[in-house]
Amino acid sequence: MVALRAPAGETLPVAANVAIEFDPSLPDFASSEFNGYLWSYPSAPVMQQTALKVFQRVFGQVGTAPSVQQPAVTLWITGSSLINPLMGYYYGRATATAFSGADTSGPPIAEYRGEGKASAMTYSLVGVQKAYEATFIEIANRMLADPAFLKRVRARSVD
Repeated sequence: MVALRAPAGETLPVAANVAIEFDPSLPDFASSEFNGYLWSYPSAPVMQQTALKVFQRVFGQVGTAPSVQQPAVTLWITGSSLINPLMGYYYGRATATAFSGADTSGPPIAEYRGEGKASAMTYSLVGVQKAYEATFIEIANRMLADPAFLKRVRARSVD
């Protein structure tokens, strides 16, 4: 599993208020069929919980859009998962589009994509969680490696 990488000379979490909104068109459930067996799992809820957990390790205050007052940025999250039941591999894919403040109707200030992979017992929510965790850690590391993004986030932070 890839670790979060703080910028040189810094520790996490970065002092910033970050709101997260999830694409409402994300399906609540996904399914995988293998050898006559159909497994359904709560894809969107697992993605949402995992994204919040990862980003809470990265930024000072993180929550869903209504719960964060005066966010420096709002992240619009969309994505999907896929399972290879024969091999026991789980894949997550997501995009985090960053908007300035709380307004997601304006032009985005940045976009970060990530893909994660995990191995676990076939048809296990743990595999889905681990794949999404790897996905969001990759996205977070791309954000942390982007000095322009961090500068903007810090400039708008309200402590």
